[in-house]
Amino acid sequence: MKRIGITLATAAVAVLGVAGLATLPAHADVPGGLAWLESHQNADGSWGTRGSLLGRDTAAALEALRRNGRMGGDAFVLGRAWLAAEPRPNVDLRARVAAVEGLAGGDAGLAALWALRRPASSDAAEANYPEGGWGVGPDYQTDVLDTALALQAFAAAGFDQAQLAKNESLAKNAEKTYTVRTPIDATRLMAYFPALTFAGGSGKLNVWFAGPAGRFPTSGYYQLPGPGYAVIWDGTGTPPFAPGLVEVHVQNDGTSTGTATYTIEISFVAGGIDSRSLANPVNYLRAAQTVGSGWGLIRGAPVDLFVSLHGLIALQRFHRAFDTATDTGGALAWLKAQINADGGYGADATSTTDATALAYVALATENPAGTEAGRARSWLTGHQRADGSWDGEAYATALALAALPAGDADPDGDGLRGTADNCASVSNPDQLDTDRDGTGDACDTDDDNDGIPDSGGSVSHTSFKARDITAMSSTLPAQPSNAYLNFIVFDATSDNLGWWDARNRAWVDDKVAAVRKSMAIYVDSNGCSCIDLRAGDTITPVTDNGTRIIYLPDKPAGWQGWLYVADDGSTYYDSALTQLAQGAPVAAGDNCRVVFNPGQYDRDADGTGDACDDSDGEVNTLWIKADRETLAWTVERNALSYGLHRGLVSGLSSGNYGTCVASGLNRDADLDGLPDATETAAPPVGVGWFYIPTAKTATGEGSLGRRSNGTERPNTGACP
Repeated sequence: MKRIGITLATAAVAVLGVAGLATLPAHADVPGGLAWLESHQNADGSWGTRGSLLGRDTAAALEALRRNGRMGGDAFVLGRAWLAAEPRPNVDLRARVAAVEGLAGGDAGLAALWALRRPASSDAAEANYPEGGWGVGPDYQTDVLDTALALQAFAAAGFDQAQLAKNESLAKNAEKTYTVRTPIDATRLMAYFPALTFAGGSGKLNVWFAGPAGRFPTSGYYQLPGPGYAVIWDGTGTPPFAPGLVEVHVQNDGTSTGTATYTIEISFVAGGIDSRSLANPVNYLRAAQTVGSGWGLIRGAPVDLFVSLHGLIALQRFHRAFDTATDTGGALAWLKAQINADGGYGADATSTTDATALAYVALATENPAGTEAGRARSWLTGHQRADGSWDGEAYATALALAALPAGDADPDGDGLRGTADNCASVSNPDQLDTDRDGTGDACDTDDDNDGIPDSGGSVSHTSFKARDITAMSSTLPAQPSNAYLNFIVFDATSDNLGWWDARNRAWVDDKVAAVRKSMAIYVDSNGCSCIDLRAGDTITPVTDNGTRIIYLPDKPAGWQGWLYVADDGSTYYDSALTQLAQGAPVAAGDNCRVVFNPGQYDRDADGTGDACDDSDGEVNTLWIKADRETLAWTVERNALSYGLHRGLVSGLSSGNYGTCVASGLNRDADLDGLPDATETAAPPVGVGWFYIPTAKTATGEGSLGRRSNGTERPNTGACP
């Protein structure tokens, strides 16, 4: 049923939805911390109290909300809008903003960040060799902190999904699959083999991809005879590349002389940036690390705990892409030795929330069950205040809240871990939950809780089994003489059950099988070349396993061949039930998936329900703006103009849906792309008016919507 806008002279009431709280993790009041963080947001959407650090603190707060599944709330939306408008005077803030947008699935602005990168050094004698990362700004030398923050931003946007695998081995005919989730703006994927040998001296690798666009190549595979070859899937391929989850299949051909040993580099281009180019800043972090220790601000500078934590976390993010495990191993050993007696981390043996939170992220990434990780987590949970905060500060609270999920599993790779993920089996970085029932839309079979499943049913691929047929009927018209359909049940041998005489419409019984087996039909068993099958015609056998309606495909007169029967009556051309001949009718899915519409009304029968159809002549939604005078409504794409009906709320029960108070409306006073109108009159005190807009189309005035019983609202005061 369409919504009716109501305004009263005495009061206006708004109800705000409240996002569900995350499940309580062990030993920490995360919901309490999130509540404190949201309640301490500044009126403008920012967090913090120090002007120069508002951007840093806001970015940290948004990351904490995102990593705990709270992107749908007002706090995140308002804070994100504030951060997007904030000037970004240096790489530090630009990288933090990019990381938030990358995690939120928005435009991370990576091209602008990439443009600020320092050129790679060519002279190994330079004190800060090899450069190639980021400094404070474009005129500053590369430093560890800015480079680490920028790399974390690229990781948040999905660049950490590139992959390097060394010294892989495959026996003859064996196959391996590598999985890569490419960013949403990816345009190309490449699998390059810098090293490849075969035991015995010769051979070939067969390589193909499978992704959202299908299989590349569409059939077969590419054969690589040696090192230095690459397979590239881009917009010129067939099918063209589409971003998303891609499988890279590698197989050692059966004609090879022996085991294949190879190195594979899987890279992609997204936003115009080649993931391989991140090797330069990664190599800078490698070179700048003090052997067996951490990092200083630049290469050769004294080791600093805070800088080291960011450098370590950045390299950990790129384990898959650049095989950084060796580099991080030494840093992790050093970090474990820096633990304070109380289990926390901080300079001069004084533990702080900031350092302990970052240390826990690094330690839990390596091994969440490790001793040092456990002690760091215990320190964090033990230092949460009674009000839910850490240190009574937004930044410290945000870092702790963002860190606590780090030790939980993330099976779908969307950056949400443990109970913070409202759909743990499907990657859904946006955590969209339309009906706010705690299950993300990606896993929810009924996004709007209207009782109608989002997706319709599907045909069965399971064989129907029987051992005997005792009777038969059919909607198939009488066929010429000698027209028969033979019914069998089959396995290694086939048992004949009988024939359907399609001329006389009679069942000719035969044997009973020893056991129940899969049913098949042979059309035109006597070779008359005369049977004409029509789509949707059915045959209905009565069997020992129940009566089954079998759906026949459309075939021209004279077709002869096998049909295999599924347990819902669908028919297939192959015994494996993969080549559908005619599907059984299935239930339709929700015709308006994210708007509550249990009636499934569809006035123009276009498959989109009235509740969300913007081209059926019925306006979907009306609201009153903050000035309490302007009414606005959603656009109908085929509208020539709009009318506005108004009536007394007290008259609704009598079936009176108002009279026309304005017609020919096409105004958009605030230029927001939505039609609007101003109400200059006011109802008497204690009396309310309701409003219903209508769309004027080429066929006349659109509907006022439906009553609660599903019938059309009568239009007794039409707009000309």
